[in-house]
Amino acid sequence: MLYQRINYFLEVANCLSFSEAAKHKYVSQQTMSWQISCLEKELGVKLFVRSTRSVNLTNAGIILRDEFTKINDDIDMAISHVKTLDKDDSAIVSIGFFDGLSGTKIIKPLLNYLMQEFPNVKFDIFMSDMSTVRNYLVDGRIDISITTADDWAQWPNITSTILKSYQFEVILGANHPLAQQDQLDLNQLHNLSMFALPHAGINRKAPHWQDFVPRKDIITLPTLNNILMNLLCLRGFACLINIFEGANSAEYKTYPLPFEDARADLLCADRKDLDNQLINEVKHAIIKFFQS
Repeated sequence: MLYQRINYFLEVANCLSFSEAAKHKYVSQQTMSWQISCLEKELGVKLFVRSTRSVNLTNAGIILRDEFTKINDDIDMAISHVKTLDKDDSAIVSIGFFDGLSGTKIIKPLLNYLMQEFPNVKFDIFMSDMSTVRNYLVDGRIDISITTADDWAQWPNITSTILKSYQFEVILGANHPLAQQDQLDLNQLHNLSMFALPHAGINRKAPHWQDFVPRKDIITLPTLNNILMNLLCLRGFACLINIFEGANSAEYKTYPLPFEDARADLLCADRKDLDNQLINEVKHAIIKFFQS
């Protein structure tokens, strides 16, 4: 019952409408409202602020939406694996993507290419944050990962290939006062907070290009969506690459960084101890796709 209520909660959190969520789940609006009310009582927190005109998540609701989404993805993946246990494992390849990667620039074109190259292979797709994708690969729960990570050389028992390198850019909300100019003097950023993902080159002992970007402070946020939303609210700036989902949207303005090492590597990684011809062929196809 709890799992069902979590699914109902995630649907309302995505739609921000009880009536729309009820339609998607094929239940009445009264049933949807009752299930959410039961979940709130069970958890002891208020998840939504409701008025006659709008539905919004509370702070607790935002946190649980993000956490429950990860849990739900794990459950879906587990169910998918169980359903395929009685099938030929050689015809299944699981690929984990960092969920911040652009769907239109990276994920969709790559998957279309792989499905054309391997029409008889089923591709199980898993998407999550960088750390989870890495851990799933190390633990053997996915076969291949496509992600950006600056610590990939330290991953245990993993072989990584750099597919492409991308230059970091300063990104601001398009309505930010600094975004109204054609060129940006980095010194103009010194009073602004810089938003970054966890483990994005910060708190290093060795010098890093981010150390030379003027800013008031660095605020780490759990997801790329959190960063982009803060930029839309004109609360600061970020340094991102244009293959991150939404980073090249018209809602944002980007400026180049004058640091040669301000680059991120897009990686294809698999496990050293996995001697599987099909997975090797898929990995080589991925490398060919990005390097052709």
